[in-house]
Amino acid sequence: MARNLYENLMVCVGNNYVILSSEQRVQLGALITLGIVDEPVSLDGCESHAQNYTEIDMTTYDPILRRDVKLVSIFAAKPSENSDNVKKMVQSFDVAINKVLPTVAGKHDRDTEEVLGRGLHLKSYVGDEGGALWQGLCMAKGEDVKNKTISDFFHLKQDINCNSIYFSDQKSKDQFKSIMMDEYNSPTSLKAVDAEKRIEKLIAKKATNVKKMDF
Repeated sequence: MARNLYENLMVCVGNNYVILSSEQRVQLGALITLGIVDEPVSLDGCESHAQNYTEIDMTTYDPILRRDVKLVSIFAAKPSENSDNVKKMVQSFDVAINKVLPTVAGKHDRDTEEVLGRGLHLKSYVGDEGGALWQGLCMAKGEDVKNKTISDFFHLKQDINCNSIYFSDQKSKDQFKSIMMDEYNSPTSLKAVDAEKRIEKLIAKKATNVKKMDF
């Protein structure tokens, strides 16, 4: 059952799940499909704030907001991080994108002939190729989607670049990127903890907006 409870909220309700997105995020998905926004999409599962539910999200970087945003989420009763729920979420979002594609394409003078009906169509996904999340994506998009996976290291570099904007001077930006890579490459947990402390100290002293930093 699909219901538009509010103008900017897309809701799909099943027996034991709820799928949420918004008008703006569906349009962002359409921009990705049209190649106007060139960003990978990450598929992740996490604990939901709702008791006895699990949340699965598809996220990407919004170049206007300059931060990662959720394109679509499914909240399902535990145990719920399974391929069927991922398939439902991906297919629901594809349907929403297909509805707005002609309008979005018209605003940007783009041809929809090659992408119409494909839903979210992009160059790359970030995530693990194994497990229920990836299996569900393949069920919704086809086995060829496996050729579009990229490593989580790309996602890390993307996050570093996104958060470096919250330092006003170039020296602090470079220092932040260097320490983050030190933490990523740390050979021991002690080295990683040391790098984490240096990052926290740098953020406290030099960051222009700590609350907006996505850590």
